[in-house]
Amino acid sequence: MLEDILIDTNVLKHANDSNTPYQTDSIELINAMIDTETLLCVDEGFTLDETQNRSHIGHEYLKHLKHGSLGHALLRYLFLERRYRFLPRQIPPAITRQINQQFGNRRDRIFLRVAYNSTEKVLISHDYTDFSIPRRQFFSRSLGIIIEPASEGTNMLH
Repeated sequence: MLEDILIDTNVLKHANDSNTPYQTDSIELINAMIDTETLLCVDEGFTLDETQNRSHIGHEYLKHLKHGSLGHALLRYLFLERRYRFLPRQIPPAITRQINQQFGNRRDRIFLRVAYNSTEKVLISHDYTDFSIPRRQFFSRSLGIIIEPASEGTNMLH
């Protein structure tokens, strides 16, 4: 079982999208999160109150996950159960350079930074454009960040 995990917004969105082949995997990951004690990692300043939220990851969650969706319900459940790990976005300059050289998407760099600061260094994502297979391999080898789809995340949670 993992102590903590970071989940990309797209994975949580896919749980309510019957047009994606990832829907079942996303639902299973959400159920596995409920059934474990694993903490969800977010950057500091996260709250479900959009007017108080200062987290970049939290902003993305709140912007893209509709009230009543499975992803939003998971966020609420974890918030009520106090199952979040709030982590800084700051990382050592050498690591920042490695991420910036490999990765152009500024928004998703924050997910990598938070994953780097987490205990398990696991990021669950279905984004194979920004997190291509070669990039996933690079981040695993050079930074120890494991980027996997929801199906593998569910296996890691059990």
